[in-house]
Amino acid sequence: MTWVNPPHFSFDPGTLLLRESRTSIEKGQRIMGGESQCVPARAAADSRTSPAGSLHVLPTARVLHVEFAAEGAAVLPCLPTTSLHGALAAALMRSSREAHAALFEPVGAREPIRGVTDHPPLPMVLAPMSPVLGTAPLRLSDGESWTARVVLFGSTAIGFEAAIVAGLYEAAARGLGVALGGQRGQFLVRQIASESVHLSRVEPSGSESGCTLSLETPSRLKHRGALVSELSAAALWEALVRRTDALARAYGGGSLHDGRLTEIEPPFRVTASEISLVHVRRSSSRQGRCMTWPGMVGTLQIEVAEDDPEIFKLARSLLACAEYLQIGKGTSFGFGRVRFSASVPRTALSHMQSETS
Repeated sequence: MTWVNPPHFSFDPGTLLLRESRTSIEKGQRIMGGESQCVPARAAADSRTSPAGSLHVLPTARVLHVEFAAEGAAVLPCLPTTSLHGALAAALMRSSREAHAALFEPVGAREPIRGVTDHPPLPMVLAPMSPVLGTAPLRLSDGESWTARVVLFGSTAIGFEAAIVAGLYEAAARGLGVALGGQRGQFLVRQIASESVHLSRVEPSGSESGCTLSLETPSRLKHRGALVSELSAAALWEALVRRTDALARAYGGGSLHDGRLTEIEPPFRVTASEISLVHVRRSSSRQGRCMTWPGMVGTLQIEVAEDDPEIFKLARSLLACAEYLQIGKGTSFGFGRVRFSASVPRTALSHMQSETS
């Protein structure tokens, strides 16, 4: 499905209002292929759990790819979605308090969240589609574009897709990024393409034990309560399990596992790592201050253990699902976007073989 100044709405850039003209989209509905399909806010997903973990409890996701074109010169932060996060929140606060509350102030969860907080994760992540490997600002001239990805989790958030699209148009028109001459860069939304992803059915191709995980935007992971600057197998496994379990409990069919997944040894090892630490600066208009958030970027080569077929399949599926869920802290700002490849590059494979020979 593609929104191009969406046919469902007439858009008035003067008043920044979107008025529905063809399809009624109400809270609790899900947009599928251009049609609205009513889905209960807490879908009756299959609640069975497997001791080893089962992804069938994961919620459905809605993925929006948003292309922004600069109208004049614009300067965005190195992680441009840190600016989009605040602009979208402000737009929804003005246009749809219900959508704002659902995305930015979710209340409660289907089950208590294991871990350091009882608060559910936000049912939305943002990220730029181009890798962010440094701290230089993104400078755009008139007509240049960049693309952001918005992923919504669960039927309630997905039911507000229309309001979110409206908010993205408003955020772009009001301005993003660093103020130049007293005004933030204004953008035109060229198009928004959206698709549904059934996370429970995400399976990596092939059956190789070797795989690659690229940290496309800075990733902020905690292990044993502290942020890490080097990504070990233990820290990655903990992040994958906790992130997936929290989203399943809050917006899906319940717990991913019976508690044992976080207690076992990681079912994979990191065979090669090229990781660097970058420091992302972001300004918070709400808090009136600038903050610096460190995060890891780079590539990991991973070897998944094959001794337990069920855990082998689960580990590879969790790695693949992380492409949509993102990992670590600050995912709604754009941190933690990863790219999974169910293979190891030949150069890395040759290096690994030479080390073991």
